[in-house]
Amino acid sequence: MREGLIVGTVFLLVACGPLVGVSRVSPRTVTSELTHSALNSSTPSLFSQNILHRWNLSEHFRRDPEGALRRLHQLVTAEVEGREHTLFALAEASFEYAERTSRQEYYLEAAVSAWAFLFPGGGAEPPNEFDPRLHIATDLYHRGLTRALSSADDSVVELRAGLYALPFGQKGRRQRSVQNSR
Repeated sequence: MREGLIVGTVFLLVACGPLVGVSRVSPRTVTSELTHSALNSSTPSLFSQNILHRWNLSEHFRRDPEGALRRLHQLVTAEVEGREHTLFALAEASFEYAERTSRQEYYLEAAVSAWAFLFPGGGAEPPNEFDPRLHIATDLYHRGLTRALSSADDSVVELRAGLYALPFGQKGRRQRSVQNSR
């Protein structure tokens, strides 16, 4: 009986302890964590990770990145609530996947999605200048476009007229063009 009372009291004390802990870290560590993105690491920022989690795509992105990116693109084009957040995640996740695979069409997708995030059009508000995603999206646009238009040996950017492949939407556009020309 007495042992049960002692175990119960210990359990109660442990259960009533704080659920959240705080630990001191250096300002450099905090800044590093806050500026973490696909631009400076092998994983997307917490902003994009939260969106992947929101749409239940975190594990899908690990197993089938192209399928998860296709789903993000569908969500963006369906104009779901929080579209701008999903658009940012599409830009960053596309860039991260392009970095792993060196596939230029995903670099271009990152640039196009970042541009759409930065300049939403249609009366939508652009990101606030204090939104930390603004700087990341600007860099995703610049680096994505540079890598998408790079020469085969990555020595120069080749600016030339033409159609550039994107991972999503090209087929439908070609079909519409053929139909419109008839």
